[in-house]
Amino acid sequence: MSFFNRELTVGDHLVTKRLGYTHHGIYLGRDKVILTHAVKSVEPNLGDFNYAA
Repeated sequence: MSFFNRELTVGDHLVTKRLGYTHHGIYLGRDKVILTHAVKSVEPNLGDFNYAA
């Protein structure tokens, strides 16, 4: 994705800060992310993340 400071690779740790909490996800490839705190299957929008850590 172009809004990251580099090309994403499978396994990248993605982070987005929100007021009072932070979302963390793992990039699965093909614009798919899994949230590390998800109890059930969730498909967040890759655009919700601010940067790759």
